[in-house]
Amino acid sequence: QFDAFLYKACTSSNEKRKEQLLVWEKQPGASDAHPPRAAEHLMPLIVIAGAGGEGPGERVFNWDLTGTFRLSGFVW
Repeated sequence: QFDAFLYKACTSSNEKRKEQLLVWEKQPGASDAHPPRAAEHLMPLIVIAGAGGEGPGERVFNWDLTGTFRLSGFVW
C-alpha cells in the first residue's frame, strides 16, 4: 500500500508531489513502513523529491522482499 502511494506521489508533477509527500504519515501502510519517530530512511527521498524540479520522478527499481516488504528507488 505505502509503496503504491510513493509511486503515485513521486511520479507526479512537483506541486502534486509536494502536496502528497507532506501528508505521507496519513497514508495506508505508512506506520508499517516507517513507524512513528523512525522515518529516517524516508527523509532522503523527501529531500531529493523536493530538489527534483518540476518534472515527475522515475522509478528505477522496485523490489519485492519476502512478499510483504517492497523497496523502490526514484530519480529526478
